[in-house]
Amino acid sequence: YNLWLDKNSISQKSFYKSYFDENTLRVTVIGLGFVGLSLTAFLSSKKINVIGIDSNEKKIENLEKNIADFFEPDLITFLRKGRKFQKFSRTINSESLDSDFIFITVGTPL
Repeated sequence: YNLWLDKNSISQKSFYKSYFDENTLRVTVIGLGFVGLSLTAFLSSKKINVIGIDSNEKKIENLEKNIADFFEPDLITFLRKGRKFQKFSRTINSESLDSDFIFITVGTPL
């Protein structure tokens, strides 16, 4: 898609509405720490399909029950609101790689 639309083409608003249709946009977030889980919760609360991946099995089990392992204001509210748009996994698979956007939010060792 050409993001630089001229006056003779479709409006930018209709372009973004058709391209970023909230029911078809897929995002994968790898790493569900503070940044990754907050991003997952927010995007899914906006009806964006999100696959959250973390290697910690206990964390995945808890997230499926809307239990986070840290406190962030409104995090649980966003998790609950977007629950039907979330999938959690311990592994990267073909479905997660077929996303429109992939965010890697793992810790960086110093």
